[in-house]
Amino acid sequence: MRTIRFSVPKQEENPEIISEKVFSFLHGLRNINESIFSDWFQQGWSKKEALSKKVDIEKNYLLSVVNKNWDKKFPELGTKFSLWTGKDNDLFNCISTFSLGKTTKNSNIRNIVTLVVPKQENVPDIGENEIQSIISLMKEIWGEQDFEISL
Repeated sequence: MRTIRFSVPKQEENPEIISEKVFSFLHGLRNINESIFSDWFQQGWSKKEALSKKVDIEKNYLLSVVNKNWDKKFPELGTKFSLWTGKDNDLFNCISTFSLGKTTKNSNIRNIVTLVVPKQENVPDIGENEIQSIISLMKEIWGEQDFEISL
């Protein structure tokens, strides 16, 4: 698996703005490769539970996911949730984790968007061109920030 981790600066963003950016990201991924990024599910305790939580890629649904996971006790800690593509073969699955809306002064707590994709030998459709398109998409949505790719 390859991981793309994108650091997002701390700034005041309400759940509506965050859900719009997640919406744009998921649509952009679908445009990069529809066969891999067409369906998303919320993570669950089991594969069966997660497959019952299909994500509607529409703004109001994503806003409900952001709000549901927003830290009510400490709102400066924002929201964190993960989505996965739910493929039958785990070698083809992608996972995206969104840890956003954090405004705390604690420098150890950061806003991060992570996308884990299969290695090219498992899924030939995800090559370096697609990885570069994903990085460009992240930069377009979240700005020219630090990112790292691990193989």
